[in-house]
Amino acid sequence: MGSLRRLPMIGPVKAQAIVDFRRAARAAGRQKVFRWREDLTKVPGIGPETVERSAEYLALPARPASSRP
Repeated sequence: MGSLRRLPMIGPVKAQAIVDFRRAARAAGRQKVFRWREDLTKVPGIGPETVERSAEYLALPARPASSRP
């Protein structure tokens, strides 16, 4: 969780929310919780602006335009 807090706009509360979301998804049987960086917006408290401002620090690719809802 410490490395998550180093991302722009991600403090301890949002970092914990990401960890909790991932843990709950894996407990429900989902193996790949975050496939695209936009998937982070499923975490309560994280919106598109947070993802956009942190994008250069994320190892996740952007969702291709053809698969965006």
